[in-house]
Amino acid sequence: MDSGFTQGILPPGEVEGLIFTGANTLEWNPHLAAGTYNLYRGLQSNLAGLGFGQCVQQQLAGTNATDGELVPAGDALLYLVTVANNIGEEGGKGFQSNGSARQGNMCP
Repeated sequence: MDSGFTQGILPPGEVEGLIFTGANTLEWNPHLAAGTYNLYRGLQSNLAGLGFGQCVQQQLAGTNATDGELVPAGDALLYLVTVANNIGEEGGKGFQSNGSARQGNMCP
């Protein structure tokens, strides 16, 4: 007999396998809890104490994104992808060197 309940929604975790494939495209491994993904970007020179950058793309349906941001001379762009499950819970952004979870801006 079927109880009528749908399968539970998994809590979001961390996204793995983020790579830059060229032509301004980033790809990452799919996550089991995925409803959507959020892409954060920051300049290496601005990240000290700020965590992981600003949300630049949100509610991405697939496991890739294109970003045409130009890198200023002598700097670098850093990217972070998070997963949000189907009830809007966003996954972790990793840990700082002291072991505490990264905190900061979230995608709206």
